[in-house]
Amino acid sequence: MSGQRASLLALAGELRNPIYRYVLVSNSKVQVTDEWPPQASLLKVSRTIRKEAMSIFLGENTFALDTPPYSSDGLLRWTNWARRMHSKYQVRITGVGSCDTDPGPDSWHNLLVWLKRFHERSVTHILHEPSKRLEQRADQMLVGCMFAMVKRMRDKPWAIVKALLEEQHHVLAAINAEWEAEAKG
Repeated sequence: MSGQRASLLALAGELRNPIYRYVLVSNSKVQVTDEWPPQASLLKVSRTIRKEAMSIFLGENTFALDTPPYSSDGLLRWTNWARRMHSKYQVRITGVGSCDTDPGPDSWHNLLVWLKRFHERSVTHILHEPSKRLEQRADQMLVGCMFAMVKRMRDKPWAIVKALLEEQHHVLAAINAEWEAEAKG
């Protein structure tokens, strides 16, 4: 027995799955950066292990994307990657687009790109569900309403939808001057 190597794959699947869960499932959110295709070390061991364990990794964790304000680029890459890896699993994603902060220099452009992707259905994640919660900022509420409008207008050409969104940009700037500063820049 001293010359034999132990192998994870030699164990029965009923024993491997709890090991995968122990190694791959986090009690806290798994941080994802804009550049990151998620690859836990165990998933790099072999194709067989990756195939067996990826569903546990994607399906049983919640992922927090760390991206520039109002940017959907990381979300789009992440969503496309997750679909290629395991399209049957609903991946839970939070903290997308750093939208709980004030808008940054490219926020309006980023938001328009996100809304267009939402219109085209290449990104399905919505920012700021419209609500009547008092703790939600007025500009966040308006962004949520923009997503609701785009969802209802998916049968219309993007040019029409974009023209309406551009009109709402003025309201955003009136609510939060950071949005106006970007429009002039």
